[in-house]
Amino acid sequence: MKKIITIITAVLFLTFTECTDFSTSYQSVDEGEFRLLNIMFDSYGNTPEIAPGDSAAFTAVFAGKKKDLEDIEWRISFNVTVDNYGMQTAAGSDPIEEHGRILNRAFSGNTQTIAFRFKVPEDIVRKSASIPENWTDAFPSHMVSVLPEKLTSKTKNQIVDLIEKDMEYMRNNGYEMELDKKLLPALFQFFTVPIIITANIKNEGRQHKIQCSHSVRYNRSFWWLGSDIPININPRVDYAVVHKVKGTNMITFDYPYGGQYTSTRLRFNDTTDIIVEDGYSYFLEAYSRPFDRTITMDAALLAAISPDGETYKTGETHAAHWMFQLDKNEKKNVPFSKQMDINNLFGINKQLIVPKDKSIKNFTLWLTITDDVTNERLRPRGSTLEEYQVRFLYK
Repeated sequence: MKKIITIITAVLFLTFTECTDFSTSYQSVDEGEFRLLNIMFDSYGNTPEIAPGDSAAFTAVFAGKKKDLEDIEWRISFNVTVDNYGMQTAAGSDPIEEHGRILNRAFSGNTQTIAFRFKVPEDIVRKSASIPENWTDAFPSHMVSVLPEKLTSKTKNQIVDLIEKDMEYMRNNGYEMELDKKLLPALFQFFTVPIIITANIKNEGRQHKIQCSHSVRYNRSFWWLGSDIPININPRVDYAVVHKVKGTNMITFDYPYGGQYTSTRLRFNDTTDIIVEDGYSYFLEAYSRPFDRTITMDAALLAAISPDGETYKTGETHAAHWMFQLDKNEKKNVPFSKQMDINNLFGINKQLIVPKDKSIKNFTLWLTITDDVTNERLRPRGSTLEEYQVRFLYK
């Protein structure tokens, strides 16, 4: 019997089959722990958008303890349900090798990378249990009631037939679309379906499971309609800095800041020196782009009933998360309370807690940027990962 897997929708996250206390803080990667840094999706170009029938790739980057990656069993499920509380349930899964191949990708010498290219079934929307044949039953009546009866009276497969007909004719001939263009942003959100990728990791007799949710939708297949159909692009890091701010015991600071501060840009291909001295607080900040504009469900439904179909677009937000690994020889005899740490909880500027023991000088720093939009149904999340080498110089 195939296993049933349940997870929360819309975001990439990790679950562990048993609770494990990290030897330091979560953002500190110990050399004795096999840790996931990020999973990133891409299809055509630098986009996490995946459409039915697409060839897509995902890349998982790990740090910490070196491991034989062949010990990881990767599986994928294309049949996932979503309940009214956002819970996702996947009935059955296949080895991902049955749908694609391993890619030869590497991230850095401090990490291990596993990547797969997989083919999404062309009939994924037709077969996904997340949308019943009477598709309007899956959504609140106040949402579907704004769509014309000529759509709400059709079954799921009849709607998919219309979408695929417009795709095929436009691809080969070019003609006036059968579907009303102003209805597509809402219709594509109704017909977005989730997929789940899982990894079972053998870890000294304990089972360690990673579960990752992503979305498949038609947006990328209608790229020729331009900005009328939003396409999400993975964020990229322009640059990242360490702020040195006058003042002690500061958790965060805002611009404009009345005190003194200087900023040191982190280097991509070289070690960055950070001068540490008493009387200052330190913060990490990342600058990223592009900030894509998209259409929320509310805006899409409003456009569907608007005479001119004008659609209000919402800008996405970016969130930064930092992880690090200290030099194992420098931290060998240093208690955790005197090592460095990063506070990822507050503000745009993340607090960098410098070591109390000056034996700690060198460390590797990883930055993950993810994008997000509130109230766009099952939007495929974009993300990126960067690595930096940093050294503390004490005055």
